[in-house]
Amino acid sequence: MNGGFDFDFFVRRCLQLLLRSDDLSEYQLRYLQMERDLFPAPPEGNLRDDDDLRRRLGLALARSVWQASPSPAHGFASPMLPTPQRNEPCYCGSGFKFKQCCEPLSRNVPLRDANLLGEVLRLLPRTQWKALPDSRVDVDRVAHVAGEWQARGESTSVLALLEPWFQRDDAFVARRELLLDLLTNVYSDLGKPRKKAQLLERAVRYGDRTVKSAALQRLASIASDRQDFARVWALFREAEQIDPEAISLSHLEVTLLLNEGREAEARVAARRWIARLGRRNDPGLRGLIEHLRELERDGMAVLDRYIDSVQP
Repeated sequence: MNGGFDFDFFVRRCLQLLLRSDDLSEYQLRYLQMERDLFPAPPEGNLRDDDDLRRRLGLALARSVWQASPSPAHGFASPMLPTPQRNEPCYCGSGFKFKQCCEPLSRNVPLRDANLLGEVLRLLPRTQWKALPDSRVDVDRVAHVAGEWQARGESTSVLALLEPWFQRDDAFVARRELLLDLLTNVYSDLGKPRKKAQLLERAVRYGDRTVKSAALQRLASIASDRQDFARVWALFREAEQIDPEAISLSHLEVTLLLNEGREAEARVAARRWIARLGRRNDPGLRGLIEHLRELERDGMAVLDRYIDSVQP
């Protein structure tokens, strides 16, 4: 697939085709009508002269786009791709058995685990994004898209994507905690402290244990920035009481102590959390434990380095 094949263009055009119909057979037919433009022969290599191989490979790629695409027609969930049994006729229409034709190609397509939600959303009017919270969409995929858009500075798009998730008071549940975290970050990026505070207050009022603790921790950080340390520790202790096993309490407690100038106590807290987290024997905590070791060793200097790294 050398010499001019534009994979991103191929995916976008296939997405446009499937958004016109949720029927796989119709989608495949439309793809085959456009395959010369979408999957042209390269200037060299096996695919240049083998039209049949190129057609079968292109169709396998097009089917993989269909399978990986969380379209509105399927409730924003990736549809099941019907695949022939090995001895059944191949889906490409060659007349050969599937095992003798496209089975090897279908096993090695590059989009099996791709997150195409962002590309799908960009092809839809934003009014349709409001349907996501009540759909079958994978929340982790929504968070991944929101994080990518935020990193690229597309904060208004993140707002349009995430605000509908918290319109109702029963929305503040653990599986949406990362979306809540991303939305509060975007409110900070856009200089909307009132909206951020209102969202967190609703999370404290209506959230389940996980979300309520996370919101209280956020509010404690805000109070720390304002140097309202009496409120800081009231909020922190409430968060700790609600969810004492919340891992985020470790880093928060140490940084709150450092922000207050209580460096010796921060080092003691860091050592306590290092021992406590170490007893979990969780490889996923290694990065956090190492960061706590840095805070124990270098104290406020670690935070100063971080502040310097994020300042323009």
